[in-house]
Amino acid sequence: MLPNTLSNSYVEVELDIECRTTGATGTVIVHGRTIIEGGVGLTTASIRPLLSTSTITVDTTSALALDMTYQWAAADAANSLTMRVATIQRIW
Repeated sequence: MLPNTLSNSYVEVELDIECRTTGATGTVIVHGRTIIEGGVGLTTASIRPLLSTSTITVDTTSALALDMTYQWAAADAANSLTMRVATIQRIW
């Protein structure tokens, strides 16, 4: 469980995005995890699995931006997650 206030923490997001079908109504499924550790307000690491229970429709015929959102247990307009360094690797 993450504390109400958390800042300057190490965040690692690992995702495997598998394309199941292609086209205007292509589908993908996503699995992975996040690790949040260190920083002000956190004494132990928090590991959260990210599991899709069904496929997600994606138009694979055009260029798309990768946009990730993260949901907190309680909504608050002050909640945000900012990544300053990101590496994306394409595996065939």
